[in-house]
Parts: sequence; structure tokens; C-alpha cells
Amino acid sequence: MSTSPSLRLIVCAVGLLCCTAASAQIRKCVTASGQSIYTDKPCEAATPEKSKEVADPGVAKRLSEMNGQNDLDKACWTINYRMGQCYARIQEDIRMIFRDQCEIPQRRFVKNQEAALYSNRRQAQYVAKQREEELDTIEYHQRHAPKSRAVLRCEELESDTWKFLNQNFASKIQPEERQRIEYKLKYQPEKTTETRSSSRH
Repeated sequence: MSTSPSLRLIVCAVGLLCCTAASAQIRKCVTASGQSIYTDKPCEAATPEKSKEVADPGVAKRLSEMNGQNDLDKACWTINYRMGQCYARIQEDIRMIFRDQCEIPQRRFVKNQEAALYSNRRQAQYVAKQREEELDTIEYHQRHAPKSRAVLRCEELESDTWKFLNQNFASKIQPEERQRIEYKLKYQPEKTTETRSSSRH
């Protein structure tokens, strides 16, 4: 089964972020009120009030780590959303590992999204009007819009979830859990629609 568009986008976004952080000159600007703002523009152009640039050699690394965490939080929320919308069968072993590892990232993502929506209501109202049902990723502000099966890709949900867990939480998965899950995925595939319908007769 091929890698889903959403997972490919997550990987590409992280790679692009690392390249950008490495090539762009990131500045730390401190305003007169004491607020720290990180930007790739001169401080005078990036801040609404008078500010000065402060030397901070580790800023690019910290921004990269922070944005990587944001991508992970969003991916956890997106997969959990798909689980709720798809009604697809997910192995209980996989579901339990996902729940244990993604509970905190999901909460953090929701909290950050709600704070962003609250701080910029006008932009949120504009975005909420956009109803693009064929997006490759599921945006938080579109969580109440109808979603097509093409977007949710319910048939790939179990394999996508397992790939995601292995990419991000491999060290947290016990060897016996991995062996059991991979055995089930290999030798106990989900019945096809045709098989299910024939078993009813």
C-alpha cells in the first residue's frame, strides 16, 4: 500500500523547515516592552514597536525543534480525527499505542489552535468559509466541514497509523508489541467488501 499524501506532506514539511532554518538568517528581536520575536527580517520591519536585535546562536535550532513539535502535534490530531470520521477497524494494539503517545500532543495542538483562532477572529472567519473537500490534509478550522472519503482515505487508516507511530515513536514501542502487530498486519488482513458480503449469504 502506498504512503498517504498526508504523511508525505508531513515528511516534506519537516525537511523544508530544516532547509529553511539552515539557509535563512534568523534574528531574535526584543521589543521595548520586553517581548521576544523571532524573524528572518530586520527587527525594525518585523516588529510593530521599537526593538533591537539580540545575538542568539541557538535560535535556528530551537525554532526547528519547535516547528517539528508543531507538525507532530498536528499529525496526532489529524489521525485521531480520521479515526473518528472513518469508523474503520483499527487493531486495538495500534489504537492503544497511538492513544498513549498522542494524547498530550493532541491536547497541545487543540489548545494552540483555539488560541490562534481567538487571537485573530477576522482571519478565522475568512478561513472558515473555505470548504475545499479534496485537500490532502485536514485543517483544524475545517473540522466541522463535510469530508469526502478521498480526503479521509479510510481504507489506509490502519497502515497510516502504524507508519506514523514507527516514524515518530519507534523507541516507545515494545519489541513484543511490534512483533505481534506486524504479524497481524501481514497474516490477518481486513476482509474485503466482497468477502464480507459473501459471508452474509
